[in-house]
Amino acid sequence: MLRRITTAAVARHVAAAAAVLALSCALTACDADQQPPKLPESVFNQKLTDEVRSKWTLPPDVDRMLCWPEHRMLGGDRVACTVTLRGRAVSDMSTPVIRWEIPLRAPSPWDDPYSNDYLDPSFDIKLLDWTSFKMVLTNIPQGVVSVGLIVDESRVPFKDAQMFVLDVTDAVSRAMFAELNRARAAAPDAIRDTWR
Repeated sequence: MLRRITTAAVARHVAAAAAVLALSCALTACDADQQPPKLPESVFNQKLTDEVRSKWTLPPDVDRMLCWPEHRMLGGDRVACTVTLRGRAVSDMSTPVIRWEIPLRAPSPWDDPYSNDYLDPSFDIKLLDWTSFKMVLTNIPQGVVSVGLIVDESRVPFKDAQMFVLDVTDAVSRAMFAELNRARAAAPDAIRDTWR
């Protein structure tokens, strides 16, 4: 038996379909946020790798870091990083990927000397942002860090790339060690272990 479809019925079906579509898009977006970012192709740099290895390590549960400069007209310049985790850190942090942002500014006499929540840049942030400069640190399981760069070598002097890599690696490696240690100490099994 055929029924006549009214305009109100069509509107209800369209609204229901739109709600389902919006929900599925939202769930897909949330799921996409939990996936490690697809890394662009970077070029391994031995000189910077040797320099980073002589000064810093990354926590063993950090798989890789992708960092880039952001020169902004409003809100101030910053360095943004996407840190991909592995091992226990994924459950401790409840996510496989962390986004990190470090403001760039000159030091102030009121700064806490033990805090590491900003960078005083010694590199040309405008140039690096304009040329889409990116740094990729890969942490192999033995704890050896390698440095890859996405850089236009005809426009970015080595010194600017070097200062970006050294400044950012120093800030983020210290911050990541502290953050992962806090998350580990707050994990339920770590709290249970305090009773033993």
